[in-house]
Parts: sequence; structure tokens; C-alpha cells
Amino acid sequence: MIYFTSYAHLKKDVFHEGRRGKVLSFGELLMAAGIAGMPAAYLTTPADVVKTRLQTQARAGQTVYKGVSDGIRKILQEEGVKALYKGGLARSRFGMVDSTAAAKGVSALPKSLRS
Repeated sequence: MIYFTSYAHLKKDVFHEGRRGKVLSFGELLMAAGIAGMPAAYLTTPADVVKTRLQTQARAGQTVYKGVSDGIRKILQEEGVKALYKGGLARSRFGMVDSTAAAKGVSALPKSLRS
């Protein structure tokens, strides 16, 4: 939801798709896709942090989480809000690359179907 909203906003308001019949170039579409992937990746980092902690086994002395809400509560109590965003900048950079690659793949798909 975050990605598609950002992508639509960028195409319309930043790259001016549709104004006076403007059709975006391939490069503009890739740029919009890449930029839209960044906030989507960053804003979903807390969910990824909690998921990762639930999937890994706790070593002696580490906190054990019983579920998602328990994980969020314990992380906030023991480590603070910053802990939920650990790795967020790296994820946003990867989100840009990932989104751009996906957009390129989708745009190339119709060409391969025509051949």
C-alpha cells in the first residue's frame, strides 16, 4: 500500500504524468519506482525487526518473545523506539534497487510476450 501510493504520487505530481498528454519515459518510470521503494522499505522495518526476532532462537540471557505484540512491547521497553528501526536505512536503499528491478522486469514483460 505504501509503495503503490508513493509510486502513483511520484508519477503524477513529480514527473507530471498525464499533464498535457505526457507519457513518462522508461527512465522516469524506473526513477519513480526506485524512489517509491525507499519509504515503503523504511516504514515496514519495525515489522521486519519483530519478525526476525521471533524467528531466531534466544541465547541464554536474551529476551524471549511470545508473539508480535509481545515482541513490540518488549523491544520498546528494553531498547526503545530506535531498536525497531535497526537496519532501516540499509533496507530503504535495497528497497530502491528492488523496486527499480521489479519495474524494469514488469515493463519488459509485454515485449517478451509479443515475440
